[in-house]
Amino acid sequence: GINAEYMGVRALGDLTSRPKTSAFVSWFPLPWLIPNLTQTVDVASVLQEIVARSSWSSGNAVMFLISGHGQRAAVSYDSGSSVGTQARLHIEYGVASVSNVLISNQDDDTFEPAGDYPVRRWPIIYIGRDENGVSGTTGLRFHVSIPHGSTITLAYIVFHVAADNLC
Repeated sequence: GINAEYMGVRALGDLTSRPKTSAFVSWFPLPWLIPNLTQTVDVASVLQEIVARSSWSSGNAVMFLISGHGQRAAVSYDSGSSVGTQARLHIEYGVASVSNVLISNQDDDTFEPAGDYPVRRWPIIYIGRDENGVSGTTGLRFHVSIPHGSTITLAYIVFHVAADNLC
């Protein structure tokens, strides 16, 4: 995860060259099937590191980078599907606070093929490999209204499955 105000830059290696947190999680998803929802493992440790930074302010953007093997396809912001079907970051923090943050514009979900320029792949967010079988990194940016220094107790990203497991 990274504190990421702007993701629209289309430079070579733009996603993968950004500074990252020392916290990371491993995720080994089960097969994806339409029309289900699926979610990542708990990413609270990654988000906690970001909101604890002295530069953090409520409303800042956070980007999660996902890479791996296989191919998964989720509904993107640009899909034209119903409002609310794009990726969502669910956060529980403090004593009983909950926040659900949706991808909010077309530059907030993107795919960077290995060693190449980031590109949007609407109407699909590809994770692992794109539609041509090229491995890469997916970047998901969320504008998060969590106060500086909040204690994150649970966080995960929810996806609407766009295609049956393509692995």
